[in-house]
Amino acid sequence: MIIQELIRDTLPKLKNKNIEEVRIGLSFTAVQIDDGSCGLASAAHPQDISSCSVLDEAGSLKGRSAEDLVAMALPGNPVTTGIALATVNAVLNTTNNPDPGLEKCVDIDGAVIGLVGHIAPLVPLLESRAKKLYIFDRRPLPAPVLSEERASELLPECDVAIFTSQTLVNGTVDDLLGMVSGEIVMMGPTTPMWAGFVQYGISYLFGRQVINADAVLDIVSQGGGTRRFSPYTKKIYSHLPR
Repeated sequence: MIIQELIRDTLPKLKNKNIEEVRIGLSFTAVQIDDGSCGLASAAHPQDISSCSVLDEAGSLKGRSAEDLVAMALPGNPVTTGIALATVNAVLNTTNNPDPGLEKCVDIDGAVIGLVGHIAPLVPLLESRAKKLYIFDRRPLPAPVLSEERASELLPECDVAIFTSQTLVNGTVDDLLGMVSGEIVMMGPTTPMWAGFVQYGISYLFGRQVINADAVLDIVSQGGGTRRFSPYTKKIYSHLPR
């Protein structure tokens, strides 16, 4: 799985680092390590909770090693996977390469585009430039959003596929990437700036660097998301030539 390969490759950067804060909000998870850096990941909560607690380790995460936290990632567990990804992003998303805008990096004009995960602010741009736009989401959203099941039918005909990085948290990314033959983009605050994505056909990464950890931690723990923490983060970008 991609997430396990990402974690293995990042472990050397996490050596001798400990956890300062962990906040699991309604929309995002934030992890701060003891050098002050902070990472984000989408918070996807399980639907089949059988008790009032979603994490047995709650209350014991602060002070543990960063290596311990990333080892918590388990297939099918979006809570622990989100914690691991946020920890990884704290050390990977430190680039100074600013995001110039999707349309300046990726050839979207006249393209057939598949958007995997409904990123509402991006839709008007794609609709105005693409020949055809397919939007897939596992949530029951109104048309023109299509069900996730339609991806296997329509993604193969797309020139460009844009994946929300939440697919890393919910465990769908491995299967979905295998359906794409065109350019692949990974986008969203959960996106790790990891060069290893190139081996999976991903060429463009659009993520976030936290520049004010205190503000982001407060917003996440109070149920806020991208719009609220945007002033305290920086959009960053990486191109991975094939």
